[in-house]
Amino acid sequence: MCPRPEIRIQAKFNTLFASGDAPDVINEFDTSYRDQLYSQKQLLPLDDLVKQYAPNYTKMLEKYPILRKIGTKPDGKMYEIGRVIPSTMQVAVFIRTDWLKKLSLPIPQTPEDLLKVAKAFTEQDPDGNGKKDTYGYSLAYLGDEAIDAMHGNTMFIKMTS
Repeated sequence: MCPRPEIRIQAKFNTLFASGDAPDVINEFDTSYRDQLYSQKQLLPLDDLVKQYAPNYTKMLEKYPILRKIGTKPDGKMYEIGRVIPSTMQVAVFIRTDWLKKLSLPIPQTPEDLLKVAKAFTEQDPDGNGKKDTYGYSLAYLGDEAIDAMHGNTMFIKMTS
């Protein structure tokens, strides 16, 4: 398996495939790139290999037919392995309750309450350093995931049996 470099992964894979030194397994999230590899005939059909060597995955395919569907290309063969991820809370909002107490604010219950708290944190110096240099709300680090979570995180497909 080829480790997934964070920068220029597709260029790295292109070089490996062009040199004839492609890894046995790649972990690639970009659907269009996977489709490109398929159209260039760089991928090996997995149907027989899964049937012969992966009895547990075969059971998963029976239980979750969508896994086979999303891993199958136009020729009717499976080239991709999927996985089932339970839908669980992955992102949470944290708030400084010590700052809430200092500013005599209640724990926000609604988006409007959170906006009021964010404004108070920005304008009322909750860290006590005498400067208005505090961000009322930050989506640093996991910002995009926090926004996804606020909107129901449509990135994952709900699978029903």
